[in-house]
Parts: sequence; structure tokens; C-alpha cells
Amino acid sequence: MKSGKILLVTTSFPQNQSSHNGIFVKRLADALDDVRSESIEVIVPRGCESGTLSTPYRVARFRYLPQKIQNTLHAEGGLPAALENNRLVGFLIFFLVLGLFFAVYRRCHRNTTILANWTLAGLTCGMVGFIKRCSVVTILRGSDVNRAKTSKVSRAFLWLSLRLSQRVVCVSDELREEVLGIFPCDHEKIRVIENGIEVPAPLKKDFGPNNVLSLAFVGNATKNKNLATVLTALVELAEKNIDFELHVVGGGPETERLKSLADDLMLYSVTFHGVVAPERVFEFLNDSLVFINASFSEGRSNSLVEAICSGCIVVVSDIPGNRVLVSHGESGLLFDPNAPSSLTEQLLWIEQNRSEAEKLALKGQKTLIDRSRHWHKCAEDYSKLLNEL
Repeated sequence: MKSGKILLVTTSFPQNQSSHNGIFVKRLADALDDVRSESIEVIVPRGCESGTLSTPYRVARFRYLPQKIQNTLHAEGGLPAALENNRLVGFLIFFLVLGLFFAVYRRCHRNTTILANWTLAGLTCGMVGFIKRCSVVTILRGSDVNRAKTSKVSRAFLWLSLRLSQRVVCVSDELREEVLGIFPCDHEKIRVIENGIEVPAPLKKDFGPNNVLSLAFVGNATKNKNLATVLTALVELAEKNIDFELHVVGGGPETERLKSLADDLMLYSVTFHGVVAPERVFEFLNDSLVFINASFSEGRSNSLVEAICSGCIVVVSDIPGNRVLVSHGESGLLFDPNAPSSLTEQLLWIEQNRSEAEKLALKGQKTLIDRSRHWHKCAEDYSKLLNEL
């Protein structure tokens, strides 16, 4: 029997074996369960997905509103997608905070350590930690900082979360600098632990001949992910008589509108696959020559990491979060997310320079794998941090 307890608190976590929601939180929980002596317990609001999830640790799901209303905050894409689609759901945040507070409070005691994912959980768990006198580590990602830049409420939440946490983890050096740029504070309090990577073997070694430009887009169907720009760029590609196919993986509030847009643009080689199991994401990536990320803002994109490791030629929007992983002309290609023609230009270059483009992909793959760690090593870094508390 393990002694003590680590509470892993999150607003997004897979509810069944095929769910991709919060999959990186699950991978961290799996790895922590292997390296720590304490028992692990995940606390997460009940989502709208059906099915069950088998884990070696307890997953405590709670309801804080009637399930039909609660689903508006915990559908595909989680809180960021819900808030982007309808800002009125922001009024439900109060009930989420209240529900999180009592769910964590009931399961917390003096020798409990809390790992809180995202600002909102960090703020709530920080209040519990203050009352219960237990340690709180808040894990921040790009969406936390992006919202703090545009919303005074999100900025206040982030400040309180930083104040109430004993340690704060950022998933990249660039994100840490952004946080310190907004709120100069104790540099030692904020650490960097990059997410692990999990890529099934064998990795893609070569591409082979293919007359069709095979493209993959993996992400939630939200305005921020900017799939509309990709579709518009493909119209220009079709006008130049380039044969292509686009596989869209993921769901969200914009799905039906984007399907209609693809129909209106007569893009019949675009296939919307919806939400698929995590292992199937790699199947799409391994079968695709090019991965496209057109987001207006990102932290350290997990789908981009997976695409690079799978050996795809990555064509991504020219934003800080993507530039952390992709150097233009060295490990991939960048384009202006506000200009569809910029994306078309990069795709045309790939079509006309396949061998050079494949070299970019292989270089990016090797660079990322050489400097990245699997989830077990990531969990060991968290374990060292927990030992400091």
C-alpha cells in the first residue's frame, strides 16, 4: 500500500480508452504512478463522453451542475473551446471553481501534494492548499498565458494562482519567460518541465513515391485553430492542378460550419474524421506527408510534437509557440496564419521540392527526439520537484 497521496487536479481527462481529451495529463499520471511511492488520485469534472477508463490509480469524477449544463464546459476541446464558442458560458466558471474546491478539499490532508493543471485549477487548489497547509504545484500551458494577455479576469486568476502555488511549472522556456514578463516574481519558483513524447515504433524513416500531396490537420475545431485558412489555401492549390487530400482529425464547436465551408469551396478531397482514439492519430500522421498547424496562438503543441516525431513535413503558423519547435527552412516551414496564400506558397514548394522537404522533416525529427524525453523521464523531473516541497 502506497503512503501519502498526490492529487492530480485537471479540468480535462480521458473518460474512455478512445478519448483524446487531456491525454497528456493521463500520460503524466501513468508515469508518476510508476515513479512515486505515494498513491495517485485524479480529480476531474465529469464530461459528456460515455464509457469507462481503466487505470492503476483512482480517477474521481464529480458533478457540480446538472450534467447537460456541465457538458457545455467539458465537451471536445475543453474550457478554451467552450469559452471561444460562447463567452456566456464564462458565467458557469464560478460553479466549476466551487465544485473543484469542494472535490479537492474533501480528498486533501496534510501529507497531500496537489498537482494542478491550468490556471483555474491552480487558483482553486491554491486556496485549498492554503487552508489545509499542503503543497500545490501549478502546471501552466500556452492557453493560460494567451488568455491572460487579452482578459483582465484571466490575468487576475493567473496572478492569484502564482501567489498561492509553492511551485509553478511551465512546459517550455519561452512560456516561462512570458509568465515572468507579465508577473515578475521569484524566478526559482517557476520551473520548466517539457511534456514527454509518446510515439509508437517504428518511426517514419522515408516517404516513398506518392503522386498525391497527403495532408493532415490534427486539432480541435475552434476559431483559434484556424482551419478555415487551410481550406481557403487548398482552393488556390486546386486551381494550380495539384492533387491533394486533407485528413482533419478532431472535433469541436466549429465542425459543422467548417464542413459546410469545405462543401461550398468544392473541396471534395477533404475528409473530416472527427475525434479518434489517440493511437489512431499516429496512424493518420504516419500515412501523411505533410502536417499543417494554422493556429493563431499555441503553447507547446502536443499534436505538432507528435507530427514531427512521426516524420511529417511540418508547415505551421508563424507564432511564438510554433517557432519553439520549428525553424523555417531548417526543420519545417512557417507561414502567416492570416494569409491563405502564404500557406499555399509553402505547400507548392513542398510539391516542387519533395526531396528537400523530406530532408527538413528528417532533420526536425532527429533534433526533437534527441532533445526530448519520454513521459517516464518527464515524471522523474516532476518527482525531483516534489521532493523539494
